[in-house]
Amino acid sequence: MIVGLDEKIEMIVRGARAVLARDKPQAIRAFSQWMNGDVALTDEQIELLLLAMRTFRQKLPRPRRLSDEALGRITVPTLLMLAADTKLYDPETVAERARRLLPDVTIEIVPDAGHGVVFQYPDRIIARLLQVHRS
Repeated sequence: MIVGLDEKIEMIVRGARAVLARDKPQAIRAFSQWMNGDVALTDEQIELLLLAMRTFRQKLPRPRRLSDEALGRITVPTLLMLAADTKLYDPETVAERARRLLPDVTIEIVPDAGHGVVFQYPDRIIARLLQVHRS
């Protein structure tokens, strides 16, 4: 998980290598394997990622982390599904902050899931979202 400067630097270096590689599809696969664990990207997904990398331009301001005050104003029931093995955040720290600030939160930490949890367990995630939507 990304928690310190060394881990952030590693993320930047690995991402840059993927973007600058001659064999971009292979480099994207390698980066995804490191980032997402056992998620195997299809050739079509790789092509879409490469297209997005070539054409995407940020037009809106980058979203910022919500303040404690802003999180406390969220009053609707909230399902927060976190990947246990992500490299971007510590799920226990995020869960603790959410429990403290969100008045009506359900937190589920998905075991054996990386940043690509939706791709790793699509049926599980969709079923859970539908269950919440129907309740």
